[in-house]
Amino acid sequence: MNLTANESYYRKVIEKIGAALLLFWGIFLAFRGGMFYLGSILPDSNQTGFIVYQILYGFGYLLCFLIPCITLKLSLTRSPYFYRPMKLSVRFPLRSLCAIPLGIAVIFAAAYLNTAFTDFIRFGEKSTFFFAQQTVEGQEPYKLILHFFVVCLVPGFCEELLFRGAVLTNLLPFGRSNAILISSLLFALMHQNPTQIFYAFVAGIFLGILYEASSSIWPCVLLHILNNLTAMTEDLINQSSEIPLQGKLTVMILNLSILLLGVIGMILLLYRSFGRKKEFHEGVFGKEVLASDQFALYPVSAKGMKRLFWAPTMTFFVVICAVEVLSMIGMAVFYGLLG
Repeated sequence: MNLTANESYYRKVIEKIGAALLLFWGIFLAFRGGMFYLGSILPDSNQTGFIVYQILYGFGYLLCFLIPCITLKLSLTRSPYFYRPMKLSVRFPLRSLCAIPLGIAVIFAAAYLNTAFTDFIRFGEKSTFFFAQQTVEGQEPYKLILHFFVVCLVPGFCEELLFRGAVLTNLLPFGRSNAILISSLLFALMHQNPTQIFYAFVAGIFLGILYEASSSIWPCVLLHILNNLTAMTEDLINQSSEIPLQGKLTVMILNLSILLLGVIGMILLLYRSFGRKKEFHEGVFGKEVLASDQFALYPVSAKGMKRLFWAPTMTFFVVICAVEVLSMIGMAVFYGLLG
């Protein structure tokens, strides 16, 4: 297969990203097994045991993402090509701050569609096991703090570091649209769970656009943390409410508030967009040529991108994640029919 220089570069980057994600999958598999064993020997009723377990879980989860980030950087740096460093400068443009509430509203809407799908195939008590989610365990202050650390803070940082900071950044030279779509697909597959895969894909697209537009990873981290925090708050309301109707009403108010903030964010974004004076500067309207949909530093045809995406390492990662998701759906339907 004769490849152009750009196609060869793209193929190499895809191979290296696929290898890093396979490493992530292996580490995460070992991590889940280790935490399952640790949970079996630490008593739930023991406060010290609970704290130790949550702290180890948080830092272990962090390492599952940091190690592939470092590996990808080393592998691309040592290749004939180069590693593009992630955008770590602390920048919060006003547009990115307006986009955050809109992003939370969009992701929440996608999450409800995702839930509707899993509710459709989740019938019978036996199938519920396959869609179990981590929930807030108790309302003591230390438990809430640890849950925020494990569910909001750590994932919000490390998942953005890998999928926007490392993966998306090194795909951007081949075109923004394809880079965002590919990184979003991989981000969704990483969750390996039917209850999360659709809204994770939608979240990946929004976060990718935000990352590229703000030229900083930190607005994405903030959006990710706040999004997880709203989900944690909803779960906490459902658990703490003694009256089911009262809990549903409170959740409805929360969701309407998220929707309202999202509408306000969208209005502010549209206002700033129409109010900006457009000048042809450094490429297209003040954007560097690299960051535009129509222009790429190393252009590869759409057909070539689809064909070269299926490098062995990337194919293996996609297949094992897809098999896991489909097997969970199949087992849920099977046990639901039995139940």
